[in-house]
Amino acid sequence: MKFGFPWMDPDVNRMLASLNVPPLDLDAMAAAQRKNVEAMSAACLVALDCIHESARKQASLLTETVDQVFAAAREVSAGGKMNSAGGNPMDAQRALIERGLANMREIADLIAKSNSEAFEIVSRRAADCLDEMKDLTSDKK
Repeated sequence: MKFGFPWMDPDVNRMLASLNVPPLDLDAMAAAQRKNVEAMSAACLVALDCIHESARKQASLLTETVDQVFAAAREVSAGGKMNSAGGNPMDAQRALIERGLANMREIADLIAKSNSEAFEIVSRRAADCLDEMKDLTSDKK
């Protein structure tokens, strides 16, 4: 009789058999892990696309804002007043603030949509993974 420890045996299925654990389908487990990696990659791509899109949007908004500031500064330096179409300066400030808030909302919505898409990918894969693990551990007939 050979003395040894079951965890030192390189044959995983024989080791698990000595522990009364059903045999594992290593190919199925590898396929499941491959699907997990693919799902995480897809979720990361969604997040990366969101980062790129929000950076483009923020750059566009920055350019637009700088142009507006310079236009207002030119108007004021030319002796004019910062008015919105000849109206009250407070109306012009209110319009700028409202436009800024709308832009912030647009970026926040973009990020929320991206988060939702990435979460859906991961949660769908988690549910599939649980089903696969259930199938792998069920008794084979």
